[in-house]
Amino acid sequence: GACPSCRSVAGSTHPDLKVVLPEAKTAKARKTVKIEQVRDLQEFLALKPGLGDRRVCLLDGADTMRIEAANAMLKTLEEPPPGTAIVLVTSNPGRLPQTIHSRCRSISFGSLKDGEVREVLLRLDWSPEEAAEGARAADGCPGAVYALKGEAWKEAGRVAALLGDAVAEGGHDVFGTVEGFSGKREEAGLVLRLLMAEVRQELRRRVDAAGSPEGESRRSVGGLSLDDLAGQMENLMATERMLEGNVNVKLALGALCRRWAEGLAAGGIRSLQREW
Repeated sequence: GACPSCRSVAGSTHPDLKVVLPEAKTAKARKTVKIEQVRDLQEFLALKPGLGDRRVCLLDGADTMRIEAANAMLKTLEEPPPGTAIVLVTSNPGRLPQTIHSRCRSISFGSLKDGEVREVLLRLDWSPEEAAEGARAADGCPGAVYALKGEAWKEAGRVAALLGDAVAEGGHDVFGTVEGFSGKREEAGLVLRLLMAEVRQELRRRVDAAGSPEGESRRSVGGLSLDDLAGQMENLMATERMLEGNVNVKLALGALCRRWAEGLAAGGIRSLQREW
């Protein structure tokens, strides 16, 4: 990491590398890769390399490409300019259009262990407490949480804890808790990840053949059966997908947690996907 090219890449100044990330006009809007970004990428790839023998483009969050952006990208993938390398990064390959997926070589990367995620976050200047909680919510993917730290992280943790308590108390104050939330989609996504972490931890506690994990069950999950825990995880994932669209953030979180509370009281979790 000490050569001139490595330093240029680390400083985002390498003339032969372009990184494209999803963007949003407002904090509450969904981040997507837009056609203007793809056109800019195409202009970059049309130029000759400045230092090396090829130009490289890294498109992160490829599954967030809008339809028009994906169609424009398809032309580049079908006939890439000579001396270019295009890397599409996604944690949800199933959401890529089939026309894009079929023209790429897939390389899968496994999840990191919680300890490895914690080390990554510590190197990114997270506090030990934040790194431990972040590792629990990341589910093996540091990139899922590293962009949100400090006040955003604390707010998400506070709301997740309050929602869990409201669910355990019967769900009567769920919408009151959600109403005080900022409503930013990234922070709402982190709230969901923290709630997912509670469900995953409880699932592991129930199925761990070597014995129960340390600590006690949270009240919001301790009263659910294995089938209901799996159903609640499906609802959490469905809500996460809904937040990637234009659904109201507060209504989505409120509906999720109200159904969670009803499931605790009635002894069964119903699917949100049928309603949405």
